[in-house]
Amino acid sequence: MGRRKTRSRQKKQPVWELDDEHRMLGCLDCHIESGTTDRAELEETIRQYLEDVKKKKFSLAQIDARLQQLQDIASSRQKRRQSIFAKGSQVLKNISPWDTKTIREYKEGVRDHVIATIIHSEGRNLRDTPQRMQREHSKASTPAMPTPNKRKYGSTAQQPTERGERHRKRLGRSRAAGLQPGALKEEPSSTRKISLIPSHDQTVPDSDDGTSSDDQRLLSGVTVEVVQVPSCQSVADAGGLAKTTMEEAPELLQKDHEALQPRLQAKLHEVSIMHVRTAQELQAVRAQYEEAAETVISLKRALSEADQRRGNEVTKALAYQEKQIASLENIVKKMRNSAFFAGLTIHTPFGPSEADIRNSMTKIRIGSRKLITPLQDRTLLLLTLNKIDEYLLSLLHRSSGLWLDHGVRLKSFLTDLNQLGMEVALCALTTAALCEWVFADNFESDATGPSLLLDMYQHHISMADGRLALRNLDLAARSSFFQSEDYRQIQIPCRAEALARRFVDAVAPLFTASDTPPLGTPSLDSENGQELHDELVDIFIAALGLKATLVASSDRFIILLPRPGSKFDPAWMQAESKEGLQMPKVTQERSHARVCTLPGILAYNESDAEPRDYRLQLSDSPENRSNMHILHKAVVLSLPDLATSEDL
Repeated sequence: MGRRKTRSRQKKQPVWELDDEHRMLGCLDCHIESGTTDRAELEETIRQYLEDVKKKKFSLAQIDARLQQLQDIASSRQKRRQSIFAKGSQVLKNISPWDTKTIREYKEGVRDHVIATIIHSEGRNLRDTPQRMQREHSKASTPAMPTPNKRKYGSTAQQPTERGERHRKRLGRSRAAGLQPGALKEEPSSTRKISLIPSHDQTVPDSDDGTSSDDQRLLSGVTVEVVQVPSCQSVADAGGLAKTTMEEAPELLQKDHEALQPRLQAKLHEVSIMHVRTAQELQAVRAQYEEAAETVISLKRALSEADQRRGNEVTKALAYQEKQIASLENIVKKMRNSAFFAGLTIHTPFGPSEADIRNSMTKIRIGSRKLITPLQDRTLLLLTLNKIDEYLLSLLHRSSGLWLDHGVRLKSFLTDLNQLGMEVALCALTTAALCEWVFADNFESDATGPSLLLDMYQHHISMADGRLALRNLDLAARSSFFQSEDYRQIQIPCRAEALARRFVDAVAPLFTASDTPPLGTPSLDSENGQELHDELVDIFIAALGLKATLVASSDRFIILLPRPGSKFDPAWMQAESKEGLQMPKVTQERSHARVCTLPGILAYNESDAEPRDYRLQLSDSPENRSNMHILHKAVVLSLPDLATSEDL
């Protein structure tokens, strides 16, 4: 058989209770108040206290973990971190009043516990036990004898003098020789009485610090003892001497007391005079202190008022300086702009960067694809030309490249849009709205409203053959106006709201719910219409901002809107699928564009001195490619990609 395995019994750990935490915090506050700052010493003291009071043997690790947990809770609610080993329970700001009262009571209990521990500790018993009283009595009654280990006069008892020692030796020799007591009467000077009654010089000190109460206490504590010193007299005479001394002791004590009374009264009178004088001086000092305190308070009040007045003046001065600096900066900015535009030449480029144009077009493209979200449960209706209003008809004409005299081809285009789906139709109509109502519109000329003085100035400059100066003046005016807060935050949002409302009203007859029969021309409901309206507002705001940068540029731009069925040109076209996926590789067979979902932007390589028009030129194909460079390609759907799903 193998050796039997024994399992060591696991020691049961004590469990923390709310009362344990209160006692721990009370002990911590008590010892921190007494001046203990060492963390290890505080934890050991808490452990010993809980073991004595609660009979729970917590480990130092448990106590440290619980204190650290309370520290973390307090630190998470305070801006400034405070250590629980320095402040105690004061770091716990959100505890209830009952917890605070309990901790304070346990704090007083810890103080009593410490005092009781000191009193009852071994070697520190301060009570008068019978053994201690008997030991003190024996010390007082028994005279101490000289020993070799003690100092010669170190004992508190009266040591025998050299003369007394001679008397004892002589008395012993006389007794041994058989002398009679009468033979010892020849040395009367060797016998004297020793009294412990204090004299004047012994009881009343010469200094002025003594009081009458101290003298009376000294007199009441005198113990009269008659010490019989051996002499040459007989034993009977010695006994009589002791008896006489005991009888005269009260009389001597009374005489000394009567002699001390005048001096004590004089001392008491002096102390009374000093007390009165000290009280007067204290009253004078207190009056001076109160006067000084009032002076300090008035000075502080005056300083605070002066600081507040000075602070208000400084604040006003700073605000005025800031306004002056802002106005000067505005003037400097205007002067720099004027100097910049005055120094423009024909070959100096001024306008938006290619990256800014691409970012704006990408934002418009993403917004156009989001328009399908509120119309997912609707279908596209085929309407006759009689039920189409003028705005929708203009959008269809712009998107198809056809005009009113091509009614049959326009119906074919509507059928083609129905086959492509709602998402493609919305993108195509949005592109047509941007080209028709934004880029090809003259809205900015009405918004700027040139004054008569500006017209006269332009006329005089043109008469002086200053076409370049006129163009620079026009660019400066446009740039200043289009960058103004009024145009960016008021006029563009208002114009975008109007165009979005016009677009929703125009395309609403084309869509109906899937569960609604196509009767009449139903409009969009309020919820879907509002969502579609918000998306369109963002699109038109981006387009109007882009156009503002284009018409305030020294370059000339062309907006490309390819016709359906036009030849695909990868130089200025980009193909995509119905879902909006980019189609980078297009073969020669896939050479026709079916519909345009985002216009392109081209710019002329050379500039001229002619003033810029607020209308941008629209074109379905670039005329002279050698004199232009592409800024953003037009996005189209190629015919073979949309014919079958296998090619996608």
